[in-house]
Amino acid sequence: MKAKKKYKKGGIFPPKIQQMKDNLEPAIYDGVLDEVTITPNTKWQYVQEDAFRRLSNKATGGIKPSYPIFNLMTLGLGAPNAIRKAPSVLNPKYFKPNSNMYYRGIGKEGMQDAIESGLLRAKPADKIPARMIDLGSMGKVDMARRYKHAYYSPYFKVADDYGAGYIAEVPKDIANFRKTYKGKDWSMATKDQIPIDEGRILEKNWWSGYKPINGIK
Repeated sequence: MKAKKKYKKGGIFPPKIQQMKDNLEPAIYDGVLDEVTITPNTKWQYVQEDAFRRLSNKATGGIKPSYPIFNLMTLGLGAPNAIRKAPSVLNPKYFKPNSNMYYRGIGKEGMQDAIESGLLRAKPADKIPARMIDLGSMGKVDMARRYKHAYYSPYFKVADDYGAGYIAEVPKDIANFRKTYKGKDWSMATKDQIPIDEGRILEKNWWSGYKPINGIK
């Protein structure tokens, strides 16, 4: 059995690789981090470099050093989720649902219909293609589902799951809403067509979570 290679104290990689990493930002095993300057133009460089080091260290099974810049910039979120979650921590304007609003996932097609018609509404029947089923002697029947109601939810996650990147946000008192299911409030239905300027259309955005589409309230 070959003896394990021993690297110089303080290193967890072969000397040449360790030196390359130390040139980027030396890992701190003990002691205090010297003052560093982090600007909007450089902060993600530090986050990405530290994320790379953390993953590399995990893969090699080496001793676990501290990477303070990464911890500072991600507030301890850790890799590999840091890049995905960091905006919600670092951006003070990251989108937060409003408890006085209802939300509806509308998708790109619903967003386009709202902009063209000026209304937040159920999908128009003439935009739903026929789904013909042959019942033999009874002939063919259109089984496509068409709705008279638009469905909203007080729970933002419900709209986010259905929205495919586009969500309508409206005040709870802007229309005549009723519960879709008796005794449950997660789905609220209305026949009312809501003017687009009475609400907002939100588009998914990595840095902001969701942000209003330009030119629309």
